Amino acid sequence: SSRRRILAPAGRFFRTVGITVTSPDREIGTWDQPIIENIKQGVIGLLVRRVSGHPYFLLQAKAEFGNRPHVQIGPTVQFTPGNYEDNIKLKKPFLYSEFITPGALGKVVHDSFQSEEGARFLCEAHLHRVIEVHEDWDRELPDNFRWFSLDATRFFLHLGEEVNSCARSILTCLL
Repeated sequence: SSRRRILAPAGRFFRTVGITVTSPDREIGTWDQPIIENIKQGVIGLLVRRVSGHPYFLLQAKAEFGNRPHVQIGPTVQFTPGNYEDNIKLKKPFLYSEFITPGALGKVVHDSFQSEEGARFLCEAHLHRVIEVHEDWDRELPDNFRWFSLDATRFFLHLGEEVNSCARSILTCLL
């Protein structure tokens, strides 16, 4: 496929790129489409703690453009560090520094790069980091954050679109 830049706003966040796709195995062999190109790699993080040996996941209620349900369950963190570097207008997300610096919060139990949906995001991969904190880890949480048991997490996963793609992606790292 070939790429054509359509829009490059301010050099932060993302660009929209036009591509021509050729695929002889599809119902239409060639087509043009817009695709999102992130400027920098993001971090998708999950905080886990065990209570009496059972895992609990710190998840957040997250409203994002394009979601059919207005609010979905998201991972502990979901951000692109480059959007916050030298940007005094944006407040850093909850636990930003703790997920940037491995081991600052607890034991890193998973660290890998995972690719995103290729039909919408151009060559995009994000760091997936799972951090386990001690059972008695206690920190005041913002109103949109809750600890979910494994059973509650499974329940919401089976409902369909209630859990966003980033949370689904990081949860699969624990399988």
